[in-house]
Amino acid sequence: MTATVNGKEFRATLTCRSYEEIALSFTAPEQLAGFSARTEGDGYVIDALGVPDAFRADTLPAGSPFRLLFDTVKTAVFTNHGAFVRDKAHEAFTAALTVNGVPVAVTFDADGFLTGVTADAFCAVFSR
Repeated sequence: MTATVNGKEFRATLTCRSYEEIALSFTAPEQLAGFSARTEGDGYVIDALGVPDAFRADTLPAGSPFRLLFDTVKTAVFTNHGAFVRDKAHEAFTAALTVNGVPVAVTFDADGFLTGVTADAFCAVFSR
């Protein structure tokens, strides 16, 4: 994925194996390489160059880009919210969701893969 937060771009690999198992590994900029995060229980484990640190999700503000990204993936992929609209022109599906009280737009391609997440705090584009 490529994301922009506060005008700064970064790249990462987001892996979603289940509702409980989501991981993010940063690849750029170079200063973030070696930094990763994953869900665990009711929180996250952050790993900085092999040094892990766990913390509860509720220690972050609900609208923080980090928490919002993880919670949006969970909501968009695993919740039957019925909010998707088919965009025939672009062969995609879009949904306007509310995640943690924050408006978020998500897009999926025709094959059902997540292609974008947009909120006031950040914008992420996914490719496979």
